Amino acid sequence: MNALPPVSMLTLTGDYALAAIPARAAIELGNWEQAGTLKVREGAVPWARAITWAAIGEGSGAPATWIAPPKPSRLLRRFAT
Repeated sequence: MNALPPVSMLTLTGDYALAAIPARAAIELGNWEQAGTLKVREGAVPWARAITWAAIGEGSGAPATWIAPPKPSRLLRRFAT
């Protein structure tokens, strides 16, 4: 690892860890609101930003954020019985 020349805007693990840990924690615990409100780190490598954006998308589209369907009308209830 020490033989690799430095590349600007690149860390081998730092950006990845800073993006992956909060994203995985929120998604694995089912905390969709937290996942949907994660902040993308400015200046992070593209794949680290992608991890955060993926978690934001998953959290924003989770069932807890869906709008409840309208309740069935009286007419539909008559057909259900």
